[in-house]
Amino acid sequence: MERESRLQRQQPSSRRQALRKRIDFTKQHIGEDVTGLTDQHMHAIIEIYIAREEEAWQKLEDSRRGRSKTSQQDSIETRKAHELAEWTSGFLAPDISDERTVRELLGGCHIENMRMKEYKRLS
Repeated sequence: MERESRLQRQQPSSRRQALRKRIDFTKQHIGEDVTGLTDQHMHAIIEIYIAREEEAWQKLEDSRRGRSKTSQQDSIETRKAHELAEWTSGFLAPDISDERTVRELLGGCHIENMRMKEYKRLS
């Protein structure tokens, strides 16, 4: 766990920002019950997280009318492709199977104190 904390502190600020977004998103989707959360719960949260911009992308696509993609569409597509690739190789997110981590998550702890886990997409 100490090793994970050191690695997280060494992450560039953009990586830390991405982790913070994932932590905040996870916090919004776990509710108040900290018992009985499993990897399957986190897999569902990750799927929702990766698809979070689908509606915005679709609106941009619908308004395009034959024109080139907007930079916002490109950005959404690039981010989603990166997240899907990471999801295949190991998506770093809070370990919600650990009750202490969930309590810390709900309490708003710092990234450095958060127990993280790599989740891989199920086939």
